[in-house]
Amino acid sequence: MATDAIFGPASGQKPAYGSVNRTVERVFYSGMAILLCVCVYIGFSPTYFQAGMMRAPLPSPILHVHGAVFTLWMLLFVVQAALISARRVEWHRSFGTVAFCLPPIMIVLGVIAAIDALHRGVEIGPTPPFPLPSH
Repeated sequence: MATDAIFGPASGQKPAYGSVNRTVERVFYSGMAILLCVCVYIGFSPTYFQAGMMRAPLPSPILHVHGAVFTLWMLLFVVQAALISARRVEWHRSFGTVAFCLPPIMIVLGVIAAIDALHRGVEIGPTPPFPLPSH
């Protein structure tokens, strides 16, 4: 039966669980957090990070706030992974409370930044953001 793999065989025997290698998990999650931060840095380096973050010549002030909050999210991800790797679970949980508040803020800022880009007529790729009037 398909549920036997999860709950054990129907004969009443207890399921056998393999040991989990926590060291591999810690290395994986810490490595992925660092890799994602490196990707974000490389992707936004020319227009944001190397341009001086808050002094970067961005077309709208909301983009500075958007960039700062999203950068905070990535840094918090690295800190959270590092805390677990260091076995500081209580600190991880404390920061988790703060981290819980960031996603709703990020969603709102993302929508505001997208609307701002739409108003500025930003084009991403060959398709315009809204139909151009035909004359």
